[in-house]
Amino acid sequence: MLFQSYGFIFCFLPILVLCCQFLRRPHLDRRWRSYLLVAASVVFYGLLSPTSLPFLFLSCAMNLLVGNWIHRARGKVRPAAGTLAGMGIALNVILLAAFKYSGELGWTGGYFPLGASFITFIQIIYLVETLNGTLRKLSPFEYLQVSTFFGYVTSGPVVSATELTAQYDAGESSHRLDAEHLLAGVALFAIGLFKKLVVADSLAPYATVIFDAADQGHAISMGDAWLGSTVYMLQLYFDFSGYSDMAIGIGYLVGMRLPLNFNSPFKATTVMDYWRRWHMTLTRFITHYLYLPLAVATTRWLGGKPIDGEIPRFALAVVMPTLVAFIVAGVWHGNGWTFFAYGLYWGIALSVFQAWSRYWPVRVPWVLAWALTMVTALVSLVIFRSSSLNAAGAVLQAAIGASSSGAATGLLPSFMGLVVFALVGVLVLLPNSQQVLSRYRISSDEVEGPPRRLAGLAWSATPAGAVFLGMTLVIALLMGGGPTQFLYYKF
Repeated sequence: MLFQSYGFIFCFLPILVLCCQFLRRPHLDRRWRSYLLVAASVVFYGLLSPTSLPFLFLSCAMNLLVGNWIHRARGKVRPAAGTLAGMGIALNVILLAAFKYSGELGWTGGYFPLGASFITFIQIIYLVETLNGTLRKLSPFEYLQVSTFFGYVTSGPVVSATELTAQYDAGESSHRLDAEHLLAGVALFAIGLFKKLVVADSLAPYATVIFDAADQGHAISMGDAWLGSTVYMLQLYFDFSGYSDMAIGIGYLVGMRLPLNFNSPFKATTVMDYWRRWHMTLTRFITHYLYLPLAVATTRWLGGKPIDGEIPRFALAVVMPTLVAFIVAGVWHGNGWTFFAYGLYWGIALSVFQAWSRYWPVRVPWVLAWALTMVTALVSLVIFRSSSLNAAGAVLQAAIGASSSGAATGLLPSFMGLVVFALVGVLVLLPNSQQVLSRYRISSDEVEGPPRRLAGLAWSATPAGAVFLGMTLVIALLMGGGPTQFLYYKF
């Protein structure tokens, strides 16, 4: 069962929302909502991937046990709590690697539990927050609600237990939604559904043509290389941001405000800004749990070392943690050399940007800065999408007119150029989905409304808003090419 399937849209989700509305009353114990959401999550996950349930149960049992041990140790022997947390994190990484890479290498028949990477991230955050004392002790069902909620365990966003428990403790989940707020949650879900079924799935075949041609050694024209790469960039954005919109909308409907995952990355004018806007919760995880610990540890180590010169110290304290963090992030996506190269590429790009900003700060015109950022991101996604480094090289060589594979062949129809131009214009010039719904506090993150000149595009429960909602749902359901998996399900 997928978010975009008829069974989910017309049966599973409405029944769950009605039950949550009934249970979201002040006089009812909130544990009943936890029971309901845990049961619904297990049913959803089991229907979507029955063979993945053992991984989910094993991960939850292991981390609940370790988390309880850390809580007890924190009050008695602090170093023991740190050791337990370290062991727990190591066990999570080993468990993920055992399934992820042995499956991809064929040792387990290609089996990889759905959402294993996102589940592991959530568990690591839970253990670290438990160790730091920022997270109160959770009851088993509160823990399970955080760790298994079907809205995000398969493809994110990567949530923090503290941001969810803060909402529970503040009583936010106890308030029933009125009709207007229910419609706002449905509107966000509908926008995500439209992005996935109408836009992303329609773009997919055109991107596949180019990358399949490169993989098979066929000639690619310069225009097709640029166009096909941009089509894939747009496909990935609309697929993943569509999923994130649906996840946040589902969470909102059942009383959970989830963090944002995308904030108009096509408006970024630096590579750092791009990663603040693209897959935001992954960036947050990389920053807090990989980059900063490495940078702090390296800086402390440098404090007692006689290393002269600003450049060597910058390389060790900034460049090295950046490279390590993004190589790990790249390899997290898969065990191929393309994923290693993708992480290395971004580590180098971000290191160059940080060095440029620190030592040669030059103000670059907005248009040029935007174009450089988009080209940098585009090259990274060619590497990410390609089946091999040779295939990635073929696409990139064709893009600069250096292809030596023979006469170029036109693979994409000319109208795709107009489609790409229109979609990029929409993403750059118009407000994003959370801005359109900003008045309803749909996320745990702060959301700014649309610019004043575009304030009329904000959604509200008016006749015009109802027409927009109805048309979005109808078009998505009628014109969508049928339920297809989200791209990030395989990660």
